Amino acid sequence: MLMHKFLLCLGIGLTFSFATQSQTVKGRLVDFSDTIPLSRATLNLASVHDPATSWSQISSMGGQFTFEQVPPGTYRLSVTAIGYQTLQRTFTLARNYDFGLLGLSKQVKTLKTVVVNGEPPVKMKEDTLEFAANQYKVNPDATSEDLIRKMPGITVDKNSGAVTAMGETVQKVTVDGRDFFGNDATAT
Repeated sequence: MLMHKFLLCLGIGLTFSFATQSQTVKGRLVDFSDTIPLSRATLNLASVHDPATSWSQISSMGGQFTFEQVPPGTYRLSVTAIGYQTLQRTFTLARNYDFGLLGLSKQVKTLKTVVVNGEPPVKMKEDTLEFAANQYKVNPDATSEDLIRKMPGITVDKNSGAVTAMGETVQKVTVDGRDFFGNDATAT
């Protein structure tokens, strides 16, 4: 009789321990449209009945996540990622739970019209490059050589003063359509 009570208690104890055993919740996050893995998404798993019971983590580079040691109960999984709509799933956990692939939809946000005003610093007209000098910052007492050195693709030889643009020697410099140095581009 004593052995019978012992076995009954052992059976009840084992049944109770299996019922309260912690479980694993896992899955993989992907972009809904192209199934590319979503890494570094924030996941929060919280008990529906006890919000103080919660776990948080970041998805791996392959989009995987695993919550371990989760007791049975009803939970809400929330997933947030920059550029994506928040995903929420409520489920009841009785044994290990695998969400499989969870697809997040991109969050599209239409912006107002953007108007860009300004002058491009360089224009190409046939075989001539036009630089807008006011687009380059130089000191008020700067020389023309200081200005030319700031312009992309233009170099000034320190010894000879020869000006080259895109690897070709500059023959003539004009300002507002007028010859600036005459036929001597080196007179900077």
